Amino acid sequence: MHTPRILVASLALAASITFSGCELFEEGFEQPVTIYSFPTGADVTINGESYGKTPATVELGRLKAHQITLEKTGYKTMNESVMPTRNDAGESLVRFGVMEDTGLYYDLSPRPIKAQLVTEVLPNSRGPDAYSEMAAIITEVDARRESGQIGPVEHKYIVDQIVGFYAN
Repeated sequence: MHTPRILVASLALAASITFSGCELFEEGFEQPVTIYSFPTGADVTINGESYGKTPATVELGRLKAHQITLEKTGYKTMNESVMPTRNDAGESLVRFGVMEDTGLYYDLSPRPIKAQLVTEVLPNSRGPDAYSEMAAIITEVDARRESGQIGPVEHKYIVDQIVGFYAN
């Protein structure tokens, strides 16, 4: 007696799902998400686990939200959430089975993540002598540039943030 090919394929699929655990059904198929930051070199943490520095491309499960944290010395910590949203295939009226259960009807959004880090030298509010405050902060940033802690592009980026803060 010959075993039908469909039965063999079904058993192989069932075995692979059984032995891979429930992770596929909890998190869904993985999708690449690229994370950029300016300035580059920010530490990337996703759901509490370290993933290196920006720019980075990571594989994340499509069925659950992910909390991404970017940290870089001299900048405020930035948090971004990546959420599953229905894709074109998921907009159809009929959705069922393994494709639904493994997240193939979803894409993570936003994708890619483009973070503009905010310098931590900015105060929470302006004081009575805004001009003197701004001059002192820019002098501090100039010293970081002269000592080589930051480059010319990053220096301009920080000074633009400072001027923008005090111009408003």
